Amino acid sequence: MKMIKRGLTAVLVLSLLFLVACSGGEKSVSVTEDELNREVEKTISQYEAQGQPVGDEQRAELRQAVLTQLVERKLLLAAAEAEGVSLEDGVMDEELEKITAQFPTEEAFAEALSQRGYDLDSFTAEMGEIMLIQKFLEEEVASTVELSDEELEAFYEENPGYFETPESVTAAHILIQLGEDASDADRSEALRKIEEVAAKVEAGGDFAELAKEYSEGPSAPNGGDLGSFQRGRMVPAFEEVAFSLAPGEVSGVVETQFGYHLIKVSDKSEAGTMAFDEAKEAIRGFLQQQKEQEAVTAYIEQLKEEYTVEQPEV
Repeated sequence: MKMIKRGLTAVLVLSLLFLVACSGGEKSVSVTEDELNREVEKTISQYEAQGQPVGDEQRAELRQAVLTQLVERKLLLAAAEAEGVSLEDGVMDEELEKITAQFPTEEAFAEALSQRGYDLDSFTAEMGEIMLIQKFLEEEVASTVELSDEELEAFYEENPGYFETPESVTAAHILIQLGEDASDADRSEALRKIEEVAAKVEAGGDFAELAKEYSEGPSAPNGGDLGSFQRGRMVPAFEEVAFSLAPGEVSGVVETQFGYHLIKVSDKSEAGTMAFDEAKEAIRGFLQQQKEQEAVTAYIEQLKEEYTVEQPEV
């Protein structure tokens, strides 16, 4: 479940994977100084691989964050193993194939791992642990989350601003471009071209086909299609005309800093409020994710009460 993966990421943060080995007796986990140091260095390597150097002050904050993540990770892994959760045969291999397929060569993949403080064995081992925890949370935590229609309706009623839909139009255009340093002669020639196209439109020519043939903008191959847009998305001169047109109507010549345009509006939506039935599934997804995150956080706090945790000072 994508929502559980997001929830887990929010709790553990910073790294794709962290080394976990649940140690000690029943109902106990421990993090050693060496483990913490390795994870801090690994996390710093990941930041640096993304061009984000870590200073001394940030390093101290990072050390505390990594320790928290290690403890929480070990608690979840210990709980998953205590419940006998396991991964199906082949699942690990499938996931590893998906990841390696994102790289052009095996060497490129190995280099990416190295930059982040991993080799293939450590990466695979930790990936398996994360997948095990995710499965455990899906089965044991997410399954306890319940959401009623009354909660969905209450959210809708209490947050009307979330469901306002601004005015929008769906439009296409034909553009004859003008450079910033266009001369008077250039302007005259561009105006002649757009007026020639306007005459073809007025004579019944297909707007999309004329856009493909004559338009000089990037939308030309798509028949000039600009899709739907709200106010504030286009330059003022273009927008003013587009929002004044009725569906099916074509404008006269419109000049902007980009050149001369003909605009055709195919659809128009007035500002309004999305109906509850339209918003219902989006609300469900949002509240489900929120509740699952709260459940994961509460479950980790419960584990901290149940387990003895040995950890270094930071």
